[in-house]
Amino acid sequence: MFQYFPQIYTTYRLKHPGSLSINMMLLQTPGGFVWSLSLFLQPGSKWSSWLPYISAAFLQLILLSMCLFYTWNTDTSGSEAEAISDIERANLETGENQERQPLLA
Repeated sequence: MFQYFPQIYTTYRLKHPGSLSINMMLLQTPGGFVWSLSLFLQPGSKWSSWLPYISAAFLQLILLSMCLFYTWNTDTSGSEAEAISDIERANLETGENQERQPLLA
């Protein structure tokens, strides 16, 4: 469930979905809620079995909502290459260029 916090933060900061697949999230988000419901409805189910899944589904719903909002409300007159360039520039400005750093020092 905690895996969504950095992605939500990055998407909010960039105001762009980046390389996230909205189509995948449109399928996966309802699936998270259905899975949580199926765990909740199991006989003898305890909160510890379904709460992490429902929490993750809500976080994914937040991420999906942000991606849809930014996709619909962002100026799309520029090309995809310009959008990628903007994302790379934002990453460099914040020092989040971890892809180019060696794993072992």
